[in-house]
Amino acid sequence: MDKNNLKGEMMHFKVYLFTDSFPTDELVEERMSKFYDYSDCENPDERPFFCDYFGIGGRYCASLKLKADDSNDPKYHWYAVVFDRTNLFRCNLIESRRNRYDDWELLRYLGFRDGYIRVDGALVGELVDFDPTDCYAYVLNDGTANSRQRFALVNGKWGYVENEDFDYQAKSAFKCTDKMYVTVIDCHE
Repeated sequence: MDKNNLKGEMMHFKVYLFTDSFPTDELVEERMSKFYDYSDCENPDERPFFCDYFGIGGRYCASLKLKADDSNDPKYHWYAVVFDRTNLFRCNLIESRRNRYDDWELLRYLGFRDGYIRVDGALVGELVDFDPTDCYAYVLNDGTANSRQRFALVNGKWGYVENEDFDYQAKSAFKCTDKMYVTVIDCHE
């Protein structure tokens, strides 16, 4: 993420949502709903970010790399990925193109020949080169959230205050997440 591209200059931002179970649409909606809408919050400083729209993937679709060639584990073989990916990963790009392309063609475009598949959500421990700081904000399984900036009252005016410790905090928060799912959320403000 371009760390210079902070809230004052952007409308979309990437959030990593961590869950202890597969990220269904319902679970994502439930976990992200408290960050939706400014109007129901008396003190905006209570939440690290707000959005008026959010969706899985969006403009950040297929930004995670799920390993896909581990010959010791049959769940990563191409036929398992195509036909039996229940609870393995989320990829809106595959789902939206399913009727126009065959699965093998889509997997090739998503990096399968290079040993991974680009996805929107998967188990953290099964991702290749996952960088927890490559986001604007994150939401942990317990609902705890953090962001690069906070909307706060400063010198009597509301504005964005940069969180200079975000990278350190993100790395610390992600130390025990290998058995958690991470889902890329595109938020709009």
